[in-house]
Amino acid sequence: MSLHLQFTIVLLSTFAVIILCSGILSNSQIIALGDVQDFSIAAVGDWGCNPNTAKTIAEIVNSGPSLVIGLGDNSYELTGDCWLNMIQPISKIIHTAFGNHDASPDLVNQYLKYFKLVKTFYSFNFKNIHFVTIDTNAPLDINSEQYKFVKNDLEKASSNKSIGWIIPFFHIPAYTTPSGERILSLFPTEPFAVTSYDLLRNTYQPLFDKYRINIVLQAHAHNYQRSYPILFNQSSPSNPIITNKDSSSYHSPKGEIFLTVGTGGRSLHQFLVNKPTYVITEEDTKHGFLSLKFTNNGTSVRGTFYPNESINPEDNFTIEK
Repeated sequence: MSLHLQFTIVLLSTFAVIILCSGILSNSQIIALGDVQDFSIAAVGDWGCNPNTAKTIAEIVNSGPSLVIGLGDNSYELTGDCWLNMIQPISKIIHTAFGNHDASPDLVNQYLKYFKLVKTFYSFNFKNIHFVTIDTNAPLDINSEQYKFVKNDLEKASSNKSIGWIIPFFHIPAYTTPSGERILSLFPTEPFAVTSYDLLRNTYQPLFDKYRINIVLQAHAHNYQRSYPILFNQSSPSNPIITNKDSSSYHSPKGEIFLTVGTGGRSLHQFLVNKPTYVITEEDTKHGFLSLKFTNNGTSVRGTFYPNESINPEDNFTIEK
């Protein structure tokens, strides 16, 4: 056998090993997820720059996440300097949504530059998860550039067999229990639906349903809330369809669990009414963050809300694919 032929065989064999290890297969074969080691993700929004913020960041660092998802409303100041300084311990692993307090041109440009982004709505893959963030300050209607991006992005991600989870995240909530005077003012007619947020819910949840999304992360309300798995209700959009009434354990559920985590550091919003039927649990007295720990080769997730400086978690739930 010639030296050239030997080299070619070795090269091809090495390439084949690389392909198999990365889980890349041709044509329409199902791609195995491969060996996805256990990992965790932290998520929270409505940070501010105060001692509570510092505690939240310290708790996140102590939990050792592989990724941090910021849910918007960062510094609450004219520049993002104070918040960007505070998040230095997690600066290499954080991605952020844009909140209403991040919407000024100066802040948008500062965050775009810092996070090396082109637009305020974007997507990325991490492990076997596809994340897509919606900018709730930008146009949301079906004719908008953002909607077209999200629709195409979800369609593409859902056809990628190496993706086990799709997780949208954004700032303004699609569903929320009224809390705080500012939030109450947005509920002039319906007790459990923010009318100015209807477009977000009515436009994007049908896409979430179509592409079988299970987890949606949001903030803006300065508290913690978790919904049952819910589907969009075309006949009564503010009253979603609850698909599973188990309090904490779900196996391949239909619909999305909406998680509001606006507990990063700013003053908390107290709930003003009883929670709607689609909300399973809520907390308005403690700052903290949500941890999503993925196990079993990336097919199971355990969600836990960790209050700051507390030994005991406030909420636990599991989803298995």
